[in-house]
Amino acid sequence: MALNPLAPGKQAYYPSLGPEVPSTVRDAIRRAFDSIYKIAGQLLPAGISKFGRGTILIPVTPEIVNVPGCQIQLARAGLWAITGVFTINVIDAGDIASIFTGSLFVAGTTIAAPKNQLVVPGTTQPGVAKLQVQAEPQIFTIAQTWQVNVQASATAKLQLQKDVGTGLSESDGSNSSISAVWCGFQSD
Repeated sequence: MALNPLAPGKQAYYPSLGPEVPSTVRDAIRRAFDSIYKIAGQLLPAGISKFGRGTILIPVTPEIVNVPGCQIQLARAGLWAITGVFTINVIDAGDIASIFTGSLFVAGTTIAAPKNQLVVPGTTQPGVAKLQVQAEPQIFTIAQTWQVNVQASATAKLQLQKDVGTGLSESDGSNSSISAVWCGFQSD
């Protein structure tokens, strides 16, 4: 008996048919259940997460840095809920009053919004995680969630930048993360 892909560790369900049922009918029912399990297994929610690694200095805009190690592969087309957690280590006073912007880069497009724009529901939810530094030295953690519809498998990664500031600040990849959950196909 085959294992059930919908309930790991359990046997797949197949109806018990008596000997009076022709073998062609039994085979057809078996193939129908095999197809159901195969289709359902491909459509189950999928998720992926990754913790970053290392640190990198955050330059002043327009330069953008990738958060070290916070890159994932969205394995299938459809609607994804993606959460990014950014950790920023402000090292000296030169970055007091700086605004740090964390954004999501998917399939060649940065999913971000102009400063102070609200997150608007839609096919994607553009938005950014923002942090304005008031003191140093400190470590800050900010988070943002996006809803992204991709047409094929795609790479997603977290990015950071700061608008002004002359101080040293780092993206702390080892305390940052990215995670995504596949939510199904989006209907138009």
